[in-house]
Amino acid sequence: MRRQNRAVILDRLRDGQRWSRAELAHATTLTTEGVRELLADLIGEGLVIELQAAPPAPRRGRPPTYYEYNVRSGTGIGVSLGPHHVTAVLTDAAGTEVGRHQTEVGDRDPDTVVEQVATTIENLVSDAGEHLSTDVCVVCVTIHGDVDPNTGVVHDAPAMGWVNV
Repeated sequence: MRRQNRAVILDRLRDGQRWSRAELAHATTLTTEGVRELLADLIGEGLVIELQAAPPAPRRGRPPTYYEYNVRSGTGIGVSLGPHHVTAVLTDAAGTEVGRHQTEVGDRDPDTVVEQVATTIENLVSDAGEHLSTDVCVVCVTIHGDVDPNTGVVHDAPAMGWVNV
């Protein structure tokens, strides 16, 4: 149940808005104490940022503390293999594109293409500079064709001329 509640909080925070504990509790129907505990865990993991409380407004009580999703908490790379290009895209944890690099595919030999993918990713990461605030958490490679999801074997990719690669 805790994992599900954690996902609910992260889903709310990923919308790009700043949320107070009370707002999150109201929007998720979780208790404020439960939200507080989950936020403490998420802050500890670097997934959520606690923002400074807003300056006191002309009202009574302590101003709320706000929280937002830390888009710099992770980086992902998506790679698309096509018959003419290898395209790699770098995203932040929210999925916003922060970099793109494309390399032309010359030889469609699988070993050569794998080298081109590696070079394209290296160039993308090198060019990313300050946008790469953390290690790459995930790399996803796509290709048009029939791929075994358990083994990763490309059974048939007609555009690349690959069979059982």
